[in-house]
Amino acid sequence: MSLIRLFEVLLAAAMPVVALAVSARLLLSAGRAVARRRASMALIALLGMAGMLLAMAAVLGPAFLHGLGRGGPEGWQALLLLTGPAMIVFGSGLALWRLAQALDRRGEPRD
Repeated sequence: MSLIRLFEVLLAAAMPVVALAVSARLLLSAGRAVARRRASMALIALLGMAGMLLAMAAVLGPAFLHGLGRGGPEGWQALLLLTGPAMIVFGSGLALWRLAQALDRRGEPRD
């Protein structure tokens, strides 16, 4: 296995992991909002979770159909084809993680 192919596989495997971790964090934030009786914050967290999973499906579906699957482009072309969707998934994951943190801070009781 070449080094480029290894980077390809690691990048393709990291995207679903990021999406699932962010979705779990948003689900935890929604649970905390429900426990504090903040329905609007819980709804925002659940919509963020749905958006992350939808972005994951929308971004990776065409990438794999275009040629990252079996018999597609090889070498640098495939790696470059995967970097665009990776930036979208990682960027939206970071933004939604920060949203979950903000929702948790906003719902905390003040001393």
